[in-house]
Amino acid sequence: MAPRRLAIVGLGNYTHPLTRHSIGQILLQNLAKRAAADPLFKSGSSTLKSARHGMRHAWVAEMVLNPRPDSEDNKPLELRFIVPKSPMNLTGRTALGFFWQWLPTIARSQPKPGSAEALALAEKGEQWWDAVEEGKEVNIAAEERRLAKEESEQPKRVKSMYRLLTLQDNLDLPPSRYHYQRGGGSKGHKGLRNVIEKYQTERFHRIWVGIGRPERREDVADWVLGPLTRDEVEACEYDEETKHEGEVLAKAYKEMMRIGYDEPA
Repeated sequence: MAPRRLAIVGLGNYTHPLTRHSIGQILLQNLAKRAAADPLFKSGSSTLKSARHGMRHAWVAEMVLNPRPDSEDNKPLELRFIVPKSPMNLTGRTALGFFWQWLPTIARSQPKPGSAEALALAEKGEQWWDAVEEGKEVNIAAEERRLAKEESEQPKRVKSMYRLLTLQDNLDLPPSRYHYQRGGGSKGHKGLRNVIEKYQTERFHRIWVGIGRPERREDVADWVLGPLTRDEVEACEYDEETKHEGEVLAKAYKEMMRIGYDEPA
């Protein structure tokens, strides 16, 4: 029986980990810790490890939770936590790659694992990236075109976009205010806007965490890159020793589990 799957993407500036614009990534790390401590936890790890998919790089953690006792379909839940290693306004392609790569395909044929075709594709990707790392001259534009073509050929409705949950900051909410949204626009968030552009749909789940807004509009750029307060961080934290859950963390975890187990797979 195929498991339920949910990909969680933390949007933020990974080079500025404790700033307001990266609060979604802080929340993601703590959601992974909380899931690993759940009585339903079966296997996997909350540790984010460096991973790559073609040209895309991210930190990824994966785990499996057992079926809920009250579950009608008796399916386990697989979770993939993703922190893109890309600038905020370019996170869409990275998130897209790790999302499509992981969710089960319905309509598009895939090379059989271990087949000559699969091995050839893997080797091509490894050779390209090895060349980049060695400083060799590579045709980045051509590779970008190839990836764009590959993504445009993904058939619509092959995978449910409602198996995706993004976590990000919101300037219009007071600090540490939590808000869940199913579908809808980007609210001016450049990272989320890029995700919508690359996915070509707004049909996915979002959790917003308020960071407040500066008094002067022209100060927004500095504001989002400013440090979070201790209270703001604690609201998103999970303490593995005491099992204490911050207010935002508790609400986000409950929502994540509802989406994972109750939303149509």
